Amino acid sequence: MLNTDSLKKAHDRITALLRNHASLSKASEWEPWRTAEPYEAALVGERYRDYWKPNVVKLILLAESHLYTDTDDLACRIDPSKLPNSLPNCPTEFVRLVYCLGYGDNDVFVADRIPAVSNPGTDDYWEILSRCAETWTGSTGDLRWKLRTLQKLQEKGIWLLDASIHACCNPRLRHRPYNLANRLVVYRSMLRISWEYVGQNLGDCPNIWCIGHNVKNALPDSRLVWERTILQPSAQRYGRGDEYRKGLLALVTAANSI
Repeated sequence: MLNTDSLKKAHDRITALLRNHASLSKASEWEPWRTAEPYEAALVGERYRDYWKPNVVKLILLAESHLYTDTDDLACRIDPSKLPNSLPNCPTEFVRLVYCLGYGDNDVFVADRIPAVSNPGTDDYWEILSRCAETWTGSTGDLRWKLRTLQKLQEKGIWLLDASIHACCNPRLRHRPYNLANRLVVYRSMLRISWEYVGQNLGDCPNIWCIGHNVKNALPDSRLVWERTILQPSAQRYGRGDEYRKGLLALVTAANSI
């Protein structure tokens, strides 16, 4: 059961945080963040996470956040009849989150409710998920493959959570601060506010893996340890591919042993 009161309070505090920071910043590059993401984006994201939560959580993948989802995105609707299998009671709203099968696939939407902004999805995270689910075949697959991957994760007890309830990255932007990690004070404050809600969802799961050093650094929680922290997949594009692959191997080994 979602704690919507706690979620809304955290989102309201993040909205105030962004508004206050924007009022202090005269930089034009800050403009796209002056308006906080709608609360409904956080709520829909939580509905998807709740839908795919395993009955018994044995391993948690703790990523950073979904991608910025605006009111136009939230008006888009997935057509359940276009999915390869029936998913009873699955949300149909669009949010830029890997648990949403419309993220990265415009073919599943109701014809006149397709995202106006580019919707490429995130192959890097599908590789992480599918390696943990043991469905990886060397490249990202089709919609049927994605659904099988999510179902296998659920069966194995692997659950994907995000440390922030508000998007930290806005793919619409071409320059900084497209990722709020470039504004560390705001970024860390956002994650710590979110953690008051998200941290309650970890339960007693003993196997929590952070995806991203910034995530681990932002959250002073003894349940998060460096031994179970890997780089973001984007590290491969900045000369740290070997380090990322080493961490990914350790994660996959842990996931395949549960």
